[in-house]
Amino acid sequence: MSHIFVSYRREDSNWATDRLIGKLRERFGQGSVFHDIDSIEPGHDFRDVLEERLSSCSILLVVVGAGWANATDRHGKRRLTYSDDWVRVEIETALSKKDVVVIPVVLRPAVMPQVDEVPASLADFCFRQELAIFPGSDFEIGFSKLVRSIDRVLRSKGIQLDGDRYRMERGVRRIGRRSLKIGVFISLATVFVIVAAVFALTRGFEFTGVTVGESQQASEADRKDLDRVVKRFTSNPIVPRRESSVEEREVLALGRPDYSNFEIRFDERIWSFQHFDPKTVTESSSYVSAMISDRTLLMVKTSPVKQLRFQSRTTGKDLVFSPKAGCPPSHVESDGSLVDTGIFRTRSKHLCFDVSQIEINEEFSITYRTIYWDAEEEEEPWFGAMSYAGCLRMRIIAIGSEPSFFRNVERKKCSSFDSPLEDCHDGVYVTNDDDSAFLWNMPDPEPFKIYMFFF
Repeated sequence: MSHIFVSYRREDSNWATDRLIGKLRERFGQGSVFHDIDSIEPGHDFRDVLEERLSSCSILLVVVGAGWANATDRHGKRRLTYSDDWVRVEIETALSKKDVVVIPVVLRPAVMPQVDEVPASLADFCFRQELAIFPGSDFEIGFSKLVRSIDRVLRSKGIQLDGDRYRMERGVRRIGRRSLKIGVFISLATVFVIVAAVFALTRGFEFTGVTVGESQQASEADRKDLDRVVKRFTSNPIVPRRESSVEEREVLALGRPDYSNFEIRFDERIWSFQHFDPKTVTESSSYVSAMISDRTLLMVKTSPVKQLRFQSRTTGKDLVFSPKAGCPPSHVESDGSLVDTGIFRTRSKHLCFDVSQIEINEEFSITYRTIYWDAEEEEEPWFGAMSYAGCLRMRIIAIGSEPSFFRNVERKKCSSFDSPLEDCHDGVYVTNDDDSAFLWNMPDPEPFKIYMFFF
C-alpha cells in the first residue's frame, strides 16, 4: 500500500523530484511511495489507478516548482484552468478527503501560489503550511524536516514505515552502541579510542571549508547540482544581449542599495565565462568579451518600502540587465560616472524593482541576468559578490570556457575594497572533474563581506 503520494509537474520540478522520491523510498520503503510514471503497471488505465491510490494514501506531497502555477499546454493555455488537469485533480481529490494530509513541497526559489493564481477548488491548498527544499547541500536540511513531518502524520495514524536502508543503518548504530558497551569492560584506554572514533565518524572533521563525515554527502549533492547546471548552460548556450531588456534612465547620482527592509533567504549567482575573452578587448572594440551572471534571490519584505535596487560594477565598458519575466516592474539607472574604489576604477548601474505592491512579510523571488561587457585583460582577473545583513544563505556557481579554467582559483574576502584581503575558507567549495567549473555554498555569510574569486 502506498501511504505517500507524490504529485508534481514533470517539466517544472525535474531537478529534485527523482532525488526526493528516491530518498523517500529509501526511508519509508519502495512500495510506500506512489509516483505516477513508474508506479503504474503497463496496460493499466492511469486514471483509475490514480483515483484508487489517492483514495488510500495518508499523505499527498505536492511538489511546487517555479513554473507550477503557470505551466501551459501546447496551445499556450494554463493547465490549471482545465478541470481534467491531473495535478489539479490529484489535489482536489486529496483536499476532499479528511484523512489525507496535503503538504506543499516548494522547490526554492519558487514560492507558494497565491489564491488568485489557482482555481477556486484549490484555494484551500494555498493556505497549507509549506515545506521548502533548497538545491545542493541544503536539500538534506529540507528533506530531514519533511521526513519528520511525514513521521508525525504516520504515527498519528498508527503507521510505521522503515525502508530497508534505514533499517540497516539503524541496525548498524545499535551494533555500534553494543560494541562500545563491550569496550568499556576491556580497558579505559580502549574506551577513549572508541569514543574518539565514534566522534570522528559521526560528527566529522572540518578543514578548508570542506566537511568530512555527515556533510560529505552534502558536498556530493553540491557536486551533482554543479554538474546539472554545467550541462544546462553548455547544452543551451547563452547569446549575450547588448541592450538591457528594460528602460534605462540617466540620473544625476545613484543612491545606495538598502536591504535593511528585506530578509534575503537565498542568494544564488551563476557566472558563465563561455564568452569571456579579454585578450580581444581593445580601446576601440565593443561588445567582444562578456561575463554573464544569472542571479536568483528569495526574499521577504519586512518593512514598508517601495523600491528594491541591486548594484553591479564593472571595470569594463558596459553593464546590461535582463530581469526574468514574472519579476516586479523594473528599470535601470546609471549616472555615467567612474568610481575609484582604491584598487580600480569601475562604472556602476542599478537595477531597480518596484516592490510597492508586495505586502509586508510576503515572500517573493527575483531573477535577473547581468552581462559585464569588455573588461580589459588583467594579471589577476576576478569576480565575486557582497553579502548583506539579513542574508541567510549564499551560493555561487562559476562555469569556465575550457578545462582547467578554475584550476588555480584563490578565494579571498574583505570588508571593503581598500581593506586587506584575507584568505577565505568559509563554506563548502567543490569543483567538477576537469576544473572547468566550481560551486561555493555559504550558509550564514558574514554581513557586508566582499567574497572574491581570483582565477
